[in-house]
Amino acid sequence: MLFRVLGPLEVRTDGGPAVLGGARSRALLTALLLTPRELVPVHRLAQALWPQDEPGNVDNAVHSAVSRLRRALGPAGGLVVTRPPGYLLDVARGSVDAEVFEARLRAAAAAPDATAAVAELDDALALWRGPAYGEFADGFARAAANSP
Repeated sequence: MLFRVLGPLEVRTDGGPAVLGGARSRALLTALLLTPRELVPVHRLAQALWPQDEPGNVDNAVHSAVSRLRRALGPAGGLVVTRPPGYLLDVARGSVDAEVFEARLRAAAAAPDATAAVAELDDALALWRGPAYGEFADGFARAAANSP
């Protein structure tokens, strides 16, 4: 499974791309992908899901959004883990294209020669399909999208 954030959000499974549904499912997954394997508090997820007006019962609303995301991810829905006071995306290292990009940059810097460095950089650049974090690059994902 590969989570792609270096361009429009995309989840690649063995069966092809997963259909994530509406904007809230995409926002929730993006918010979890900003810090994979790390707990994201409910209040921060709510800010990503409802940037203007949070619902009255934030905990229930986020829980419902998580349930919809889990269903959309199918068998991979179990990667969205409940851990009070929030949720985390328990993905393997290297399953998020932004992490792969950073690893390739480190490999290029440590390459034994220029040819190997260029090959790593070419592979890193090939991961990009558009602005990082796609539709959320100007919102809650702005810091990650603009980081060097």
